[in-house]
Amino acid sequence: MAYAKQTWVPYDENKSEEENIKSGAVGTAERMNHIEDGIKTTDNDFTSHKSDTVSHVTKTDRDKWDAKLQASNVTNYQKKKVTNDDGTALFKAGDTDTILAKIIEIGAGNYTGEGTGKTSDSPNTNNVRLFVNMVVSSAGSVIAIDSQGNLFTRAVSGSVWRGEWQEYVPKTMFDDLSSKVNANSSNFNNNQLKVVLHRGFNNNSPENVAYSFKKAKKQGALIVESDISYTKDNVPVMLHDETINRTARNDDGSEIATPTKILDLTLAQAKTYDFGIAWGTQYKGQRILTLDEFILLCKRLGLNIYLELKESVNGPRCQMILDILNKYDYYNNIVFVGSFYNLNIMKSYAPDVRIGYVTNVTDAALENAAKLRTGKNEVFINTNISTLTDEGAQKVADQGFGLEVWTADTAALVDKALNYNVLGIATNFYDVVGHLIDRDGI
Repeated sequence: MAYAKQTWVPYDENKSEEENIKSGAVGTAERMNHIEDGIKTTDNDFTSHKSDTVSHVTKTDRDKWDAKLQASNVTNYQKKKVTNDDGTALFKAGDTDTILAKIIEIGAGNYTGEGTGKTSDSPNTNNVRLFVNMVVSSAGSVIAIDSQGNLFTRAVSGSVWRGEWQEYVPKTMFDDLSSKVNANSSNFNNNQLKVVLHRGFNNNSPENVAYSFKKAKKQGALIVESDISYTKDNVPVMLHDETINRTARNDDGSEIATPTKILDLTLAQAKTYDFGIAWGTQYKGQRILTLDEFILLCKRLGLNIYLELKESVNGPRCQMILDILNKYDYYNNIVFVGSFYNLNIMKSYAPDVRIGYVTNVTDAALENAAKLRTGKNEVFINTNISTLTDEGAQKVADQGFGLEVWTADTAALVDKALNYNVLGIATNFYDVVGHLIDRDGI
């Protein structure tokens, strides 16, 4: 809207200052007209500028300046734009594109991008905003932030991805890890009650995925349990069942039509399935974790681990597991649990690690448990609290074994376990510590 000239009360020189103020006079007519002329000129300039849609700096001009700057050997000159002129991301990777191909096409520089959750190399199934730092055209790093606010990083080298996307867990989200993770594993080798979050926290929510273990930490857990299975290409992954059908879905949320064993899928194939959406769309985008990813996540969260050996192990598989633990300096924060067969092999590779024999309490089971002792380790019986009897608990005690139970998800089962003086209780979600406080009036 153009400026409308006002009507002013003129200043009367024959009146006093006080009389002029009372009459509403604000200045001489000449002075006010001069001010209004200035206002009108400024308003015209502003209005014409708003309606001017012509670029005052053309792409041709910018390219010309780029060439001159490069010719002058300016070392810290950043030629590429970070975003498009309208502020949108410099590139977009659609459903049929790959993020990597877009980055290699643009080359060196710092710039932004976007990707859909359907691109084959996206960190998950959510849309992502990308921040690219390519030092040269074939190498650099990428930061991705998805629509849920999760942050991931990945490196590029030799024009290909190096490793998988790594999710960043801010330290400020959690307690000081040094107070939770003890290098000499004293959290395990003592008589204090151990509360273990079974497959992470899962109360009508995903299990054995990043969400489960982060939620366990937020609930105050110090120890989580997870299960090791293997893909077709022999990569250890965190999965309880032989098949993925119960916990995984296709990307669109539909059920997987035929029974699909994890042993029949490569890691790349397994990563295409969604391991969260079966429990609700709010969990969409959870992917199966490799053992490497799981150990790194638990280290960042300050969580000790019960690792259950689900599939049949052998020497190379045992060594692979130990190599990953040693890679992250986490050997002393592990307890192995599982069948007699698997533990009997693992004890040869890790003779000093605490182990839990998962079994019903029988005389034969207790004989096997004795065979798992190395003279350097602690062996405990890990049994189902629902089927444990007074007689069974007494037999375990008489043979000098510790006793831990799974899975106590009610107050009654927790009380039953405590009556047997167990060393550990595994639960899917129950607030065992809160129950103890309320029960014992601490």
